Amino acid sequence: MQQYLYSILTAFLISLSGSLPFGNLNLTAMAIAAKETVKKAVWFAIGVALVEIIYLRFTLGAMNWVVGHVALFFIFQWATVALMLLLCVGSIIAATKKAGETKNIFIENKTNRLVLGIGMSAINPMQVPFWAGWATWLFSHQALQQTAIAYNLFTLAAGVGTLTALLLFIFIGKKLSVLIQSRQHFVHIIMATLFFIMAVLQAVKLLNR
Repeated sequence: MQQYLYSILTAFLISLSGSLPFGNLNLTAMAIAAKETVKKAVWFAIGVALVEIIYLRFTLGAMNWVVGHVALFFIFQWATVALMLLLCVGSIIAATKKAGETKNIFIENKTNRLVLGIGMSAINPMQVPFWAGWATWLFSHQALQQTAIAYNLFTLAAGVGTLTALLLFIFIGKKLSVLIQSRQHFVHIIMATLFFIMAVLQAVKLLNR
């Protein structure tokens, strides 16, 4: 039970922290709440979370197969080091950029907001590699049990984490926007530091095998 609780908390925190830096999804959720209704924004957030749950569960299943092939899993572990370093560099670059207010083109349509959330989340190119990298790291450190119930709990917790982050943007709205925007570089620096530490720990583990 303790291991399951750890997996749930880990998934929630990874997903929550990954959804806090400004991006199309959280900014669109906030814009829908401000320009339309909170209800529509919540439906948008649910759509986003649903797709992430599906993608993550598929990714965990695929990674479970990879773990069973030692040589391939070893390659994936080093690929995770590279991915974490790339995410670190990306966060550092993002920290150096000045945030500017741009027009959100995604809400300039009459698409059902649940469908819009599903669509925008489905075409997010980073979801699968992001979670594949984290899954590899968690597997290699025995932080996630390779059972169906553990995968399902982990997936649901990640979905709740994403939904929680989006709800923060929706309900706190402009106040949260101003606060995070003024501290955005700190958010990116924290994320860069986290990715770097994960990459180093993974590399040390692999080199000491």
